[in-house]
Amino acid sequence: MRDAAIALKPLVATIVRDVTWGDCDPAGIIYYPNYFRWIDSGTWNLFFAAGLTPQHMRAEYPEMDMPIVATQLEFANPAPFGALAEVRSFIQHWGGKSFRVRHEIVRADGVRLGAGSETRAWVRAVPGAGMRAETIPEGLKSRFFVAA
Repeated sequence: MRDAAIALKPLVATIVRDVTWGDCDPAGIIYYPNYFRWIDSGTWNLFFAAGLTPQHMRAEYPEMDMPIVATQLEFANPAPFGALAEVRSFIQHWGGKSFRVRHEIVRADGVRLGAGSETRAWVRAVPGAGMRAETIPEGLKSRFFVAA
């Protein structure tokens, strides 16, 4: 007898942000540095949801880090002061030594505010030589999938 294949989907982690004074201009256009701050928080929230706090990461993967090597952001609609914004983050692509996190940003009423991504490398600190990219462990990748 063959086991039925288990369908997997990406783990999605969500954070909610209040759009406050200073996040946007009078027309409700969110200042782009705030989007980048939100998507960085979204990446870390995703890792936390996968059980990978900084303490756990350091214990399980000593000397490893995941610096940003590229980022992208697109803007769609305003979010005026007082609105709520959700940042929905998931791993969009796993490469051998890097990965891309996708972030969908929507207002609480469902209107799309924008989307972005971060590409991060999986690197080891090499004393006296900077950083060296290494293969991402399959055990790490598997934490970012859930049964469909």
